[in-house]
Order: sequence, then C-alpha cells, then structure tokens
Amino acid sequence: MPGMRVRRLGALGDLVGVLALLALAVPMRLVNLEAFVGKFDEGIRGEQLLLMSAGFRPFRDIFASQGPLSLDIFYPTFALFGQSLAAARLTPAILSIAGLFACGWAARLAAGPVAAGAAVIVLLLSPTYLKNSRLALVEIPALVPALAAVGAGLAFQRRGERRWLVASGLLVGLALLIKPMVVPAVAPITLASLLRASGPGRPVRALGDALLLLGVAAVAVGAVVLAVGPVEVYEQMVRFRLASRQIEGWSLKENWSAMAGELADEQLALYAAAAAAAAYLLLVRPRLGLPLAVWPLASFGLLMVYSPLQFKHAVIMIPPLALLVGVGVGQWAMDTLGPGILRPQAGRAGPAPTAIALASTAIALALALWYAASLPAILSLDRRVMTSLPENRPDTYDDEIELVGAFTAPSDFILVDEPSVAFAARRLVPPALVDTSSLRIRSRTLGAGQVIAATERYDVKLLFLFSDGLRTIRPFADWVDDHFLAVKINERRNGKDRALYLRQDADLGAARAVLERALEQTSGATFGGQLRLLGFTLERGEVRPGGSLSLTLGWQAIGPVTADYHVVTILRDARGQIVEQNERSLGGGGEGTAAWEPGRFVFRATSLGLRSSDPSGDYRLSVGLYDSRARQMLQPDGVDVAELELATVRVRS
Repeated sequence: MPGMRVRRLGALGDLVGVLALLALAVPMRLVNLEAFVGKFDEGIRGEQLLLMSAGFRPFRDIFASQGPLSLDIFYPTFALFGQSLAAARLTPAILSIAGLFACGWAARLAAGPVAAGAAVIVLLLSPTYLKNSRLALVEIPALVPALAAVGAGLAFQRRGERRWLVASGLLVGLALLIKPMVVPAVAPITLASLLRASGPGRPVRALGDALLLLGVAAVAVGAVVLAVGPVEVYEQMVRFRLASRQIEGWSLKENWSAMAGELADEQLALYAAAAAAAAYLLLVRPRLGLPLAVWPLASFGLLMVYSPLQFKHAVIMIPPLALLVGVGVGQWAMDTLGPGILRPQAGRAGPAPTAIALASTAIALALALWYAASLPAILSLDRRVMTSLPENRPDTYDDEIELVGAFTAPSDFILVDEPSVAFAARRLVPPALVDTSSLRIRSRTLGAGQVIAATERYDVKLLFLFSDGLRTIRPFADWVDDHFLAVKINERRNGKDRALYLRQDADLGAARAVLERALEQTSGATFGGQLRLLGFTLERGEVRPGGSLSLTLGWQAIGPVTADYHVVTILRDARGQIVEQNERSLGGGGEGTAAWEPGRFVFRATSLGLRSSDPSGDYRLSVGLYDSRARQMLQPDGVDVAELELATVRVRS
C-alpha cells in the first residue's frame, strides 16, 4: 500500500508538472507569433513554402540549402493554418514544446525527477531557445529529434535494449536530414553506447553497438537523399556550403565574438552551472557524465570552426547545456537528499563521500543563488522576445508590397532581392531564385546566366532589386536596364537604393497613375525643358530634433534628356543656411536619366535627417536637379533660382 501511494503521488506530480509546463510554454510561444521581425531567412522559408503549395518540390525545383527534410517539416502547419508566416512559425513553436518534454524525459532517465525539472526550467526560460522557437528557422525542428535521440541513447545505456539504439539512430538521422549542423548530437549517443558494455567481450559488443547506431542513421539519411536527388542535394547543400566557406573565409576571433554576444543572453550562471555539473558527474558517474559533457563541448567546437556563422546558430548550444545542468542537479539531489522518490534503485551510484557531499552542496547553493539573481535579466529578455521586438529595427516594405499587388496579377511571377516582399504580396518567384542572398552571389553559385534564364522561363513581369543585391552581377544588371524600367526607388539606410522595375511591355501609364495617386501635392514645375516634377509627398510637416523627414518625388521626362541628373533635396534654416542635403542619381540603373526618352518617369523616396542639436523653428525644404558631369544645377523654368521650394517644415522640441 505505501508503495502504491507513492506511485500515485508520483503520477499526480507528473501530471501537475506537465500541465504547469504547458501553461507556461504555450503562451510564451504563441503570443504575437505573427509579428514581423525582419528576418531574411524567414522570408526565404515563407516563399519556399508558398512554392511548395503551388506544386514545386524542394531541391528538384526549389533551391534549398538546408537539410532534405527542412521544408517538409514546416509544410503541414503552413498548409493547415492559412499559409501565413505565423502558420510557418507554428512548426518550431510546437516542436520546441516537444523539445522541452524530450529534454525532461532524457534528464529523468539519467537522474530522476529533480533532473527533469531542473533541465526543463533552464530550457523553458532560455531566451535563445525561446527566440528560435518563435521563428520559421530550422534549428529548433532539428534540435528536437536530436534531443530525443540522446534520450534514447541514454535509455539504451541504462537498459541495454537495442530497440533504443535503433530508435536513437533513426531520430539522429531525422535531425541531420532537417539540419546537418546538429551533428554534435552523434557524439554523446555514440559514447553512451560504447561505455555501456561491460564484462568479457566488451570491446566487440561496444563496437557492434556503435556500428548499429551509425548504420541505422546512415541508412535513414541515405534513403531520403536518394529519394530527393543526390545530385541536387550535393549542388545545393554541399557545393554551396563549400563555396560559401571559401568566399567568406574563417576567423576564430569573429566566431568567438559573434557567439559570445549571442550566448551572453543566457547569463554566466548557466555556464558556471554546466561546468560544475560536468565535473560532478565525471567524478561520481563518469559513464553518464562523459557523454553529457561532450555534447555541449562538441557543439561549441562546431560553432568555433563553422563558416559562415550566423547568430541563429547559437541555439545548438542550449539543449545540451540544459540537459547537462539538469542531470547534474538531479544526481546531486539523489546523492545528498537520500533514498526514496528521488533515488532510482536501478543503477544508482550510491551515497557520495562526505567531503564531496559538503563541497557539492556549497557549490550547488552558490550556483542556485547566482542563477536566481540572473532571473530578472533572463525574464526581461523573454518578455522582449514575446513582444516580438527585434534586436535592430528592421526595414519595412509596406510600400513595395502594396505596389507589387497593384502592378501584378496573382498568377504572375516576380523576382526579388528581399523574399519577404514576395511572400507578403502572395506572389511566386522562380523556384531556383527563392534565395538571392549576397552569399550565393559572392560564392558564384548564382550567376547571371541562371538568373536571366529563370526570369525568362517564368515570364517575370516585375523586379524588386537592391543596388547591392542581384544588380552587383554586372551582366544581369545590364540585361535589366535593357528590358525593365525602374518606376519606384526607395533609399535605404546603408546608402544604397531599392527599386521596383516593370518590364518595358507593361502598362506603364496605369502604373504611373497608381503612383501619382499616392502624391499629396501635385506640381507642374519643369526643369530645363527636360524634366517635370509631377508632385511630392512629405510624410509629416513637423519633426523633432534628431528625427528625419521622408520625401517622395515624382518625375517625368518631357523632352530629350541630355545628362544623368542627380536629384538634390535641401533643408535650410531661417537664415538660409543648409542644415541637411541629400544627392542621389535620379534615374537609377546603369546610365541614369541620360538614357531616358520622353514619357519616362520615376518616383523616388528619400529621407533627410536632423541633428539633435538643431534648434526649433521653421525650415524650408527645396529640391533641385544637378548635372554631376557639368557640375552645375539645372535651373527650374521661369524662375531665377536654382532650387524649387516645396514646403515649410517645423522643427519642434
């Protein structure tokens, strides 16, 4: 009867723990899940999934540089819940919760319920794990089966049943098929299998177990690669990664700096606790401690040698650390708090020596207090993640998204340098060009011939390009200037432009009408009988010191244009002194306005920044055209000044 009562209490405690975990984990992952945070990789993922919904397949059609199953793992929630960004993010959100349970299960197998609770708490509160749980990135979907694989490996080490070894091999194979970067998980599983065997014939049995594990994983990976297409997988994963590494180079200092900044969110107490847990386990249960200590070390080693390394990769460190800390806490609790519920009878190490017990207790209490003192900072970061505030203010593309919808039909293909624009506008891109990142361009795995061929094959009618994106491929830039016209140009914070281009056979009159309707003020001013200012929009007529003004100008050629004119926007104070000035080539493209014919138009958005020291008062905003070759202004017709005054701007503190 007492034993049954204990088991019932244990089952009730497990149920309460599960419900509490779900009550915390689910809202942390689902609140504000649809909020935009400006992740380029998420734009790629959304567009890849949109292409899948149109019948295209990864690798065969769609460029996919992650694992062969990296898109299939996302597709169910994407297809079932509205094909939105939030629907894509549901996959890592749901799987991250499964990862919490997998971590708790593995920890409990190793060192009892206290270990499970500690491991889950660390992983649940981790800002890095939470952030990646809320983004449509592949790291969490790959880490979850890796965690389960480690748990199955620990189950085999404890029970000796080879079905756990087979399950571990299948799970680690699945993890590698989603993202090969989780390969460090192979180390603890292999070590756990090697360290289990004992007695006569131990080396042979250990080797057989390891070969079984690795063989099952290899067969699983090989079967999927054969089904997807070995040549495509090699070209899009292996060759692309090798070329990227070659062009990007590698720097231990840069990798260390990137990861130190990202992993600092976890607070130093976690790493101290992991080091203490590793030392304690290696002392009292080395067969368990060695595999668990090797996993975070192998993950960190991979981060230090990986290139090109990105901040999102830091999350591969978190589950190994959480599991190590949890098992360390659980083992310490079993060794110091006595037998009973806390101490599993099978395979227990026995009470720790008194000196070790006293020292470990002092260290454990100090680390617990240190971690508790770190909780306010950790919880603050968690709240920031839940409100979907990005690390840096992202560019928004609402203007371009709206215009893409106005200029193209739902069935039209477009080509973009920013995939989130195509995804938000619900337009497809040529499948091979879903990722037009600078990495593909610099590594020369994406060339002008490929881009032009895909653009022509899919009858692309609209381009959205950055001046430092696909246009850096000179033959492609020349081809664009021959076949497309820039109709809307927006300046970017880095000093480069982003532009919408329409094919020359498009209905340009209708496009100009759409753009003109967005102008708040019309104008008939002409310059040198060559260019007319159609009108302008000033985002606001009042600004604070240190703020900025956003101005959109519409221009049209009314006669032969003789030079490549630059548009100059000028802000003057009450004394007529220039406070801020901006100069950009008006036309964009290779030849600028010198290649314009009568009727050609462009709408250009720019911004002017004020210094925080600029005094309050009224400022005059004006515009002019400058011939950079002749080094002189093109005077507005009918006036004796070189600039055309547009508006008065009030600066108010």
